[in-house]
Amino acid sequence: MLSGDRSEAATRAFVETLHKGTPGELNAGLRVFKGRPHSNIVQGYGEEFAKALEESPPGEWHAQRTRDGWRATRLESITPPKPAVYETLRGVVLQDWTDAIMAEQRSAAVRALTRKYTVKVEPVNK
Repeated sequence: MLSGDRSEAATRAFVETLHKGTPGELNAGLRVFKGRPHSNIVQGYGEEFAKALEESPPGEWHAQRTRDGWRATRLESITPPKPAVYETLRGVVLQDWTDAIMAEQRSAAVRALTRKYTVKVEPVNK
């Protein structure tokens, strides 16, 4: 994302600078996302952005609109999804399940505690 002017015109001008191969004044917070799932891109930037990114030719910079404004983007590659192998992910699945159960139990304990108390707020006399 560009710092300062984040308009469409400024983003397109920045993309042109990147196409020329001259870094110029890199006034942008460049971030690289590798292995980012489609659903994560949709969640972060919107369905329209994700579709436009997937349809863009790899290795080329583009100015693309997101829900939060204009961004300079470049798709490196698309990797098709692979089915998960439970034996490989068993530890991760067990930890996620344990975390979810513990969160549910903490929430239930807090709800039980709140039923035992009544909070009264008295007005402050000045």
